[in-house]
Formats: sequence, C-alpha cells, structure tokens
Amino acid sequence: MREINFLTWNTQLYEMGNSINDEQPVKKIDMLTFNIVVEKVKKFLDSKNEAVAILQEIPFKCNIDGFKEHILFHKFLEFFPDDKYDMYYNVSSEKQIKMTVVLAKKIGSEKLIYQKKEELNNNMCVSFGIKELDFDASIFIGQVKHLEFDLIRNQSH
Repeated sequence: MREINFLTWNTQLYEMGNSINDEQPVKKIDMLTFNIVVEKVKKFLDSKNEAVAILQEIPFKCNIDGFKEHILFHKFLEFFPDDKYDMYYNVSSEKQIKMTVVLAKKIGSEKLIYQKKEELNNNMCVSFGIKELDFDASIFIGQVKHLEFDLIRNQSH
C-alpha cells in the first residue's frame, strides 16, 4: 500500500513586511513566527516517506519597498534548497506580494511531484501531479487555515 501525506497551510506570512490595506499598519517581520512555520513544514516533509506541502500566502514581493523580492522569500528558499526539495510556484505579476508554493522532498534524485503546466496555474494555484500515481485525479485546495491529511492508495488494484 502506498501512502502519500499532504500538509496544507494558509501561512499568512506575506502579511509581514507588507501593507495589506490603508487602515492597517505594516505588520513587522517576525522571524520567530517565520522560523516556526518553516521548521514545521520541513519536519513534516522530512519525517514522511512521500509527503507534499501546499503552502498558501508565502511572501514574494514587498509592496512597501518598490516591489523588490521579499526578504522572507529569500529565507524560505534557503530552508528548502533545490538539491533536496522540489518546489513549484507561479509568478503572474511584477507586483505579486504572495503566492502558493507546492513542496516535496526529493527521494534520492527522484521527484515525487511535477508541475502540470497545461492546467490552472497562477500565483494562488499550482497544478501538480504525483509521480507514478496510476489514476488521473485533480485536487483543488481552497483557502484553509491548517489541515493535515493522508491520501492512501492501495496499489494492488
């Protein structure tokens, strides 16, 4: 039996260091909160044989700094180096302050996930497939706070 583990999380990390609206002051960057989030994700991915994390509202650009790449985006990339993890996200605007990111730990040099470029892809949605899954399934995950679940597929059928 094959077990694929999923973690979905609306991180709200993009709110740190960005102006959300005129009434709300800019939320300070809280490195402790950021580190807790990424460490939990990393622990989840590293503790499972096959695991995928779908993370919403990851910061990309900073709207109070001329839309330069957000400092937390650089830190995020450092936590998940491309020699150990596959990471997919989409850039759909030069002024994009947040995005959805799909992550999976590489199994040796093998990829667990791949991006489906021909399907819906924008800064809020990443279409992806799972290697060697023998049925065609589309999974759409909307705005959720924090949910962990397992997809169990019996390969004997």
